[in-house]
Amino acid sequence: MPKGASSPEAQACVEAWRRHMETFWTPNDEQLLGLANGYHDDPRFRANFDKIDPNLAGFIREAVKAYVKKGHRFLGLHRFFFRNMKRTLGSLGGADK
Repeated sequence: MPKGASSPEAQACVEAWRRHMETFWTPNDEQLLGLANGYHDDPRFRANFDKIDPNLAGFIREAVKAYVKKGHRFLGLHRFFFRNMKRTLGSLGGADK
């Protein structure tokens, strides 16, 4: 959260969350925003997020808003993936250093 809702790290998390949901259904942008608003506005959901951090539900909503506004499907995850791919593969012994 310190880097902000529009940071590549936050956007990668939103992308991973959206992709996870595709196991069950493919949400459009309006549905993503609806879920994020529900996490923030519904006291039952918000109570769970508040246990982690009292600002988390609002942060998630802002991150999803930024994700939808940018229209960068996959962009955040790909940036994160490619930036860390060589290091990750190297630690697994699968890439030349």
